[in-house]
Amino acid sequence: MIVTVVVMAIAVAWLSRTVGASAASQVQNQQQSGISGALKQMSREIGAADPLLLAEPSQVITQTVRDGECVGFRYLLTGAGDQRSLITQSMGSGEPTCDDGPIPSDPTSWPAPPTPNPEGNAVSNGSSTVLVNRVAPDSDGVPLFGYYTADQEVWDPAAGPQAIARVDMVITAYTVRDGYVTLTTTAVPRNGTPGSGVVEELPPPRCPSVTSSVAGGAVALSWTPIDGATQYTIVRTQGNSVTLNQTIPATDSPSWTDSQTIESLPGVLTYTVSAITPSGASAACTPVVVSDQLAPPNLQVQVQPGPAPSTTVGAAGWDGNRGGEQPATTPSYVIRWGSGAAGTAPVARASGYQVQMWEINPDSGNEVSGAWRTVPGTEGANTNPNLTSVTVSNIDGVLWNREFKFRVQALGSTGASPWTTVESNSGGYATGQSGKDTANRGIKTYPASPEIAVTTTGNGVNQVSWTAPAPGVTYQLQARIVDANGAQAWADATRTQSLSYTHTGRPAGVWTEYRVRACNAIPYPAATPQSCGPYSRYFRSAQPAQLTASNISVSNNGGWGTNTVSWHLGTAQVADSFDVAVRNTSTGASWSTIWGGTTARQANEGNKRRGDFAQYQYRSYIDASGPREVGGGWSNWSGATAQAWHRPNAPTCSATTTWNSVTLSANTGSVYMNPAAAASWEVRFQGITGASGTTWTDPNPRIDPLTTYSGVARAGNQAGWSEWGPDCAPTTPAPPIPGLPAFGAGATFGQAQPGNDIDYMSIAGIQVNFGVSEAATRYDVGWRYRFLDSGGWSGWNPSSSPGAMAGDTAIVGGCVFSSSEGVGSPQVRVRGVNLTGAGPWRTYDARAVPSPGCW
Repeated sequence: MIVTVVVMAIAVAWLSRTVGASAASQVQNQQQSGISGALKQMSREIGAADPLLLAEPSQVITQTVRDGECVGFRYLLTGAGDQRSLITQSMGSGEPTCDDGPIPSDPTSWPAPPTPNPEGNAVSNGSSTVLVNRVAPDSDGVPLFGYYTADQEVWDPAAGPQAIARVDMVITAYTVRDGYVTLTTTAVPRNGTPGSGVVEELPPPRCPSVTSSVAGGAVALSWTPIDGATQYTIVRTQGNSVTLNQTIPATDSPSWTDSQTIESLPGVLTYTVSAITPSGASAACTPVVVSDQLAPPNLQVQVQPGPAPSTTVGAAGWDGNRGGEQPATTPSYVIRWGSGAAGTAPVARASGYQVQMWEINPDSGNEVSGAWRTVPGTEGANTNPNLTSVTVSNIDGVLWNREFKFRVQALGSTGASPWTTVESNSGGYATGQSGKDTANRGIKTYPASPEIAVTTTGNGVNQVSWTAPAPGVTYQLQARIVDANGAQAWADATRTQSLSYTHTGRPAGVWTEYRVRACNAIPYPAATPQSCGPYSRYFRSAQPAQLTASNISVSNNGGWGTNTVSWHLGTAQVADSFDVAVRNTSTGASWSTIWGGTTARQANEGNKRRGDFAQYQYRSYIDASGPREVGGGWSNWSGATAQAWHRPNAPTCSATTTWNSVTLSANTGSVYMNPAAAASWEVRFQGITGASGTTWTDPNPRIDPLTTYSGVARAGNQAGWSEWGPDCAPTTPAPPIPGLPAFGAGATFGQAQPGNDIDYMSIAGIQVNFGVSEAATRYDVGWRYRFLDSGGWSGWNPSSSPGAMAGDTAIVGGCVFSSSEGVGSPQVRVRGVNLTGAGPWRTYDARAVPSPGCW
């Protein structure tokens, strides 16, 4: 027959999907078996439908005749978002057939479904059964049901009622193990031949691998997870009776703890764990057996260092007497036993304990003759279940370098537990532990501390030696630097079986501290701190610092003030005191200590002489006078490059003057300058600084006689110039009477022409050049002529160029006429004149030339 849809529905395209895991892990989860079972049930009912009464993406209503009655089934999603549940409802009609439609196709005629809670879980009630909780939302368009026509096309409700040939179903829901998973199936509605969807059948799962333990009296099981498992079943038997059958959800790390203690379940217990997957449950799994015998105690034996030394230890591990840190005292065995972490709780149902020990020869490794014996301090443990630890600090008088193995058992009403034997350290202390030396050996206490000593040969070499506290041990020598920044970390210098070590390359100006400890005879590097005794007292050595001139400096405000001397050490070097020496050039070349044994790093030296030069150097001292100290002493002197100059005082000056010149000189004897070769000088005239030097003469002829001028001087050195000194006020004297002018080029008439008679002459002019007359400020020039007939001279005529200067060309002359006698050659005279007076004349002869110019 053909199944027709009698109620229009909304069809949504079919898509397969897998939705990612939800973050809400605390809600109730539907497992894959529930999803698979829901698909099987829906496939069966849809395959038997005759017909489908309602076909929608999120619900379907079917009817069929079953057991002589027409019954209906409704499958739908209720809730919203990821808080949805798949439920089923059934309805009986009481009719033998479905011909008259006794099952309603209208969802409102069915009971209202339950609403999921905020965690996405719905709860079954009398009218609805929850198949799957936490069904994923269909926001991406994937429905619960997809409907296809006979030609395998998606059924379109708009096309009207059509025959449905296939119904696809998809359920995506949250699982604990895999997050959201998707399972699908297909159902073919009945058309004369009953059919149903097919879900792949998987083989049954394998059995989990189970381990058991007893903690706090309760049995705890854990097992490896089984792929695809949705649940696990735990079955407990006591004797031949099953006393527990419990199913738990699957997790990534499955485990389970019995809620009843082993004391309440006497006898032999077995636990069987089976896995449940969609294909079924694992079968014939092997049970684990848990006996009621007392559990053996956990045992822990450790070597604990002795009490801290009573000496008060100061900075860098040194006491107030510079004696170094004191060694630790005798070690102890710390023995702990119990359940859980050793020593934290008594063994369940135990009424007491036996704790025993057996000594082993630390050299041969053989058991010392005798037998197991009770550990001192545990004699009452056999009747005291709460005694779970003891500290043993004295076995036969001493515990240095002793070796024992230990064992413990719990005692109870059902008998004693197995022995727990410890032949190696089980850990627990951060320092000072012992350890098992070799296989099948016991726990050995560490050797006592050696006594260490250091000598130094200088040049960065220390010789370290120590005593042997026990035979057959190795030694761990450590060193560290202690500088101005404090103590650095300890580092191994050597690991050796020798009793000495030469340590080279020790840095200058710092301490090198040493300590050594003895370790059980295990070849390094296999030795661990657990096998070594306490470190010895420290011993330290210091190499003197190595200083350079760059470590000291001096300043004095540009040469004007006090010398401020500063000194420092090299990087991170140390010193207890310093010596600072000075060498002043004013007192000679010898050094003298001005600050001795000071702890300061800066000082002022005042009262320095003007013009002096001082040099400074320093050295540092390390005090290594303590009982456990060597080396130290004075460093080298730093060198004398730290130097300071002081500016000289202002010099006086002196002047040498003439009526027309001034020479200034700085009086070098008025200034202290050391060394003198470092001096510089300057003089200044009328506010103008002349060339550097001690003497200066004004180079220009600008000096006036009987005039007072200004002149000063100053001195300088590497620090700078002094102030200008006092004015020596040079004054020029009056000039002398000018001297005879120097000869010039002579004198020459100008053009002259003879007339009709020779008794007259025209003199156009006489030119004369003359030299300098010393001290002259101007010159007088005159001329005259001689009469030819008588040979006499005319009077001197004044110059037409009065006030001529040396080097000028003076023009003299005029018209001369004589009717009685002829005019002969003329003469010219020149003399110098200044404010003091006129000097002697110098006369020049000129040649007469007739001239008609005055006719």
